[in-house]
Amino acid sequence: MPTYSHENKTYTLSELRFLFPTVSFPAFPSEADLAPFGVTLVPDPEPTPEEMLAGARAEKLVQLGDAFEHVQQFGHFGSSLGFEVDANERANRDVAGLVTMLEATGEKETVFCDYGNSMRRVTLEQLKTLQLELIAYGRMLYARKWELREAVNAARTPEDVAAIEINFDDLPAPVVTVAA
Repeated sequence: MPTYSHENKTYTLSELRFLFPTVSFPAFPSEADLAPFGVTLVPDPEPTPEEMLAGARAEKLVQLGDAFEHVQQFGHFGSSLGFEVDANERANRDVAGLVTMLEATGEKETVFCDYGNSMRRVTLEQLKTLQLELIAYGRMLYARKWELREAVNAARTPEDVAAIEINFDDLPAPVVTVAA
């Protein structure tokens, strides 16, 4: 909040308005607005290095949260089944529903819509593989988020924080090994 100086005393804008009841100061008075009354704007103190680092960290952590939320909504990966799949809550729910349906009905296969909106014939075993890949991908996302958060919190300078690239695009496709 800006402060103002008049006759060696410091005031807020509200206090200035009380001090000069006949003057209508704008919401953000400029030096020119203040000069006729012998009032000057008191510059904000320079932030300390600790405050600058804390601010840089806070801003980067907001970026991390936004990027993580985005990838949770719009993520996708190349499945071991040979096609790209959505990797979000809806995909997880849809695959789980198809697994349940095939198990309950005894059907051998069903149709699945991939990331590119192509319809694919898939078996129960393929759906179970896809389900495990979705879980593995989610775990990889969280691991990357935690890694980036640790890097932000360990950074020693605002420049170190700025150098941290928030990126979830370069994760490898999940690999799932099922015990025999």
